[in-house]
Amino acid sequence: MKQMIVINMNIYPKTFFWKKKRMIVNVFFTCVLLLFSSCGETPESLLESTWVVDTFYYQGEDIFEEKMIINMMTFEDNNIVGIPKMNNDLKSKKDHEGSWEYKKDQQQLVIQSRNEYLNDTFNLCFKRIPNGNIKMVIQSEDVYMEAGLLSFSVNDINPLPLDCSLDKTISKPNM
Repeated sequence: MKQMIVINMNIYPKTFFWKKKRMIVNVFFTCVLLLFSSCGETPESLLESTWVVDTFYYQGEDIFEEKMIINMMTFEDNNIVGIPKMNNDLKSKKDHEGSWEYKKDQQQLVIQSRNEYLNDTFNLCFKRIPNGNIKMVIQSEDVYMEAGLLSFSVNDINPLPLDCSLDKTISKPNM
């Protein structure tokens, strides 16, 4: 008597279908994750870095070379800001620190510090300069400041949040 081997063909199509379905679901979730991870920066996340101040006007007068001794400004994620050292007026470490807050609804940066120049509410925007770097621009009634982002991956930041080219409320003082 010959034995007959019976293969149940119903198993294979189901297995193939489930593998294909699982693969489609995995691809879908991967695409969703990539989409959300590649979304543009927020002003807060872009601020949380070190910036190099290269332009500083106070009451319409360029005081960058005259007053600025250390031109680094650091925004930390715990809302602490490292203030540039100006004029040797500020002696202790506390004088070079302050707090910062971004007011999303008004697109403004609030800095509270002992520094007379950087203790105010500022309009905020960002711009990309010809070499590809990013600059932060802040302006209040008395202060206009530009600072370049100290980072090596600025080309990954696109589009810019609060693009200066779209913000007509901020303008460099006429000298």
